[in-house]
Amino acid sequence: MGANDRKSSHGEKSTPPNVLILHCDQMRYDALGCHGFPGNPTPNLDKLASMGLDFSRHFSCSPICMPSRAGFFTGHHVSRHGVWGNGVPLNRKEYSPFGRSPFASEQDGPRCLDTMADTFSGAGYRTAAFGKLHLTPTVASPAGDYPESDQAFARYREEPWHGPYFGFQHVELTHAHGENPGGHYDHWLQQEHPDVHTQVRLNWGRAEKPVPDVPDLYRSVLTDETHPNFWLVDKALDWIAHSGEKPFFCFLGFPDPHHPFVPLQEDLAYFDGIQMPQPVDPEGTSCSDESGFGQDVRHLKAEDHDLIRRYTAAMVRTIDRAVGSMTHRLEEMGKWENTIVLFTSDHGDYLGDHGCLRKSQRVRNNLIHVPCILHIPKTSPSSVCRLNKATSNVDIMPTLLELAGVTKPFTGSGCSLLAGETPSVISMGFGQQDEDMNITLLDERFRYTYFPHTQNEELFDHTQDPGECLNLSGAFSEQCREFRQELANLYLHECVPCAGRVASW
Repeated sequence: MGANDRKSSHGEKSTPPNVLILHCDQMRYDALGCHGFPGNPTPNLDKLASMGLDFSRHFSCSPICMPSRAGFFTGHHVSRHGVWGNGVPLNRKEYSPFGRSPFASEQDGPRCLDTMADTFSGAGYRTAAFGKLHLTPTVASPAGDYPESDQAFARYREEPWHGPYFGFQHVELTHAHGENPGGHYDHWLQQEHPDVHTQVRLNWGRAEKPVPDVPDLYRSVLTDETHPNFWLVDKALDWIAHSGEKPFFCFLGFPDPHHPFVPLQEDLAYFDGIQMPQPVDPEGTSCSDESGFGQDVRHLKAEDHDLIRRYTAAMVRTIDRAVGSMTHRLEEMGKWENTIVLFTSDHGDYLGDHGCLRKSQRVRNNLIHVPCILHIPKTSPSSVCRLNKATSNVDIMPTLLELAGVTKPFTGSGCSLLAGETPSVISMGFGQQDEDMNITLLDERFRYTYFPHTQNEELFDHTQDPGECLNLSGAFSEQCREFRQELANLYLHECVPCAGRVASW
């Protein structure tokens, strides 16, 4: 059944709902005011949460960007979609240099996984993405020529490209972070605001760096008019205004609050006099070796940590204001009452917890615990719902398909957020070394992680220790054994490596 054939409970045809996804990069669960952050930094998102469903234990299937996003868009875990780390593409023949080889035949092609955009497009929706997607590498060999790569976007200045891409019929993208996240935004900024484009490039070298050991923390020279968050909102609204009679499936990928930590002056000033939350275990005494992309900041002073939190909070506030602009203008257009809205993030940031900054391949609560807010129009919250149960970003695709009435069978790993009792969820980190591989099981209380190559274990009780400072694995060996068995059963079911292969030979 396509979207335009959706029927109401009385049998007559009804208007299928639009779908709007508001997706951030590297935003922790506790970044929102409704989740405890001081100073009322996110009134628009708090309002969205109060009107809809706010899932309190929502986790990413990976602690880093590309594996998480591949899981989000396909509904499959890392062990199925094959994107084990950043720089590994979500395989699709038309975007793979190997798949485009004249020696490759159809039967040798990859087992491509459908994305949400593929499925909604097939159901009659108009589909578009604005901002950051990150489904193929942004920094890659020119031989790869991936659509989101630096060299591809350089070519798009002369040869404009706007999709199609992984089921999105139209795209206008960013592919980095900070004041100038590149992509189509960079082309627009250079054309429409050439003076600002020049200032941005000079600001990196000229700006005051208040924390010398974090040189990518400084104030932005941008304004709302030229900021990428508001640019992508404007582009999305313009596309929606011209979307015609068909329902829309629209993805907004905010490139913030991912580092560089470069907030707008207005939003940074808002936090003057507001005390920031202090990092958990800033000396890193309760944390074993972290791997991947993290920065050791155990030596930083308390005032340095305060600035890092303050600059990040200001970037979150900019996102909140952009979200408010988006929702308000949808109401003015008459689209709000029939639009499903999801707000979430791909992963979090240590922000000084355990003496680390940024992220790593190790699964930790501050890296995988992310916001998940779902607004369902014209519908009261379901009485059967996993609001306080462990949920995963691989659950988003089946949820949105269910809410939109798209009946194409879903064969991924996730299950609807509106379901009743469901199994625990898993998250996976891999890394460059075998000993970095870690597999995690989460339920409504615990985070259990097993390291297959070292046989190390971690068990944290989030009801008593949300900051994860006390590893209980030694004291609760029998419970760890039960978790390990459950995790093994889940992983065996989810491990389908051929699903992510480029070719069969």
